[in-house]
Amino acid sequence: MEKEKVAIYKKWWFWTIVVLSIIIIVLMLIIFSSNMKVEKQDNTALSSYEVVTYLESKGYTFETQDFMQTYLTHYIILKNDSEGIWIQKIDNELTGIMLSFKNSQINDEFADMTGEHANETKEEQQQYEAYINWLKDMGLTKMQLVDALNFYDSMY
Repeated sequence: MEKEKVAIYKKWWFWTIVVLSIIIIVLMLIIFSSNMKVEKQDNTALSSYEVVTYLESKGYTFETQDFMQTYLTHYIILKNDSEGIWIQKIDNELTGIMLSFKNSQINDEFADMTGEHANETKEEQQQYEAYINWLKDMGLTKMQLVDALNFYDSMY
């Protein structure tokens, strides 16, 4: 009869140790994962030059292109091929200035960067949401992005 009591006693301690170990491991994972969260940078105080430099350090490239059709059209393009991001400012003598964003990992549409309501289709709205998230991830404002595109254009 004593052997049965010893076996039950060992099982009780064994399971207590197992449960406590699991609790400790879960708590450690929670603590470490909360410390490892990537904090998004606040780059809202950067100048146009610093924004250009920052984006280039993140793998983005700037380019300008001119197309002559009936009217002169000037493109300022910011892109990152590995992430599928394409941002462009189009200046056309007839239609004026247009700003657009595309993340090719979402779909093939371009979003109008001027505002959410300018994007009529579901695909364009998805792109606009991706644009807003991209700005947050980069820690930038829309005006900083536009100013950086203009700065790059004036320099090159």
